[in-house]
Amino acid sequence: RNTLLSWGIVQEPFAIVPMDVSIAYAASSSTVVSLFVAFQVRIAVPYDGYIYLAAPKTYELYCPVTKVLQGPFTPSCSQDDAILTACDGLTDCNPLHELLLKLDKSSATDLTDNGTVASDYALEQGDSMFFSLEALVPETTPTPREENVFLVRILDENKVTLDGKLNEYGGEVSSVPKLQDFSLWWTRAIADAMITVAVEFTFNITVPRGQENEDEILRVVQITAPENFKMGVRRPTDVINLAPSSELVVTVWNWT
Repeated sequence: RNTLLSWGIVQEPFAIVPMDVSIAYAASSSTVVSLFVAFQVRIAVPYDGYIYLAAPKTYELYCPVTKVLQGPFTPSCSQDDAILTACDGLTDCNPLHELLLKLDKSSATDLTDNGTVASDYALEQGDSMFFSLEALVPETTPTPREENVFLVRILDENKVTLDGKLNEYGGEVSSVPKLQDFSLWWTRAIADAMITVAVEFTFNITVPRGQENEDEILRVVQITAPENFKMGVRRPTDVINLAPSSELVVTVWNWT
């Protein structure tokens, strides 16, 4: 009685697999960019649960969430919660590199006929969420590689971790090419009327097409208008090049 009779070791009894997370952004040096975050939950997330997001420590994230492309509703955003302590005792660490999103029950849209929430969960098992927010990319790529990672954790209403991914690697920060000398003009802004907008910018350096990194070939210029504005472009010829010395030609376009 109370005596160890035998013991053994089970090799690889189960696989440890992180949550499915994707993060995309233009890693342009010292630039505020749109950061897109997508994930699929493996465990149902209750209302008033949380999404913890941390960028590499030299990045800076901004509240609020700018757009939800897939998901139940726009979560609230905080950068002063007591759980946000990743920079404690560290140098060369931006305290705004992390934030906490809350899936507020008060924002629920899945309601019954009598106005109550139809489910206890903001995200059911297998649901996906896809949203964007703004981030400031640092001047250089964080090093060593283990420092260039994004962390995503899903927390319940008591801030207990349910799932997550702790090693979604960030992109290599690029300083070439970089936009500069940005200017914007527009005709008189009248409600519910079509206006003409002119955009001007320069690149910090000329990189011949043959010298571009094959994984970083410049192909797209993305222009994002403020919320509630609608793009009036219907055909490539609606985009007019106002700089006679520029060889830029718009051949393909789309809007979202």
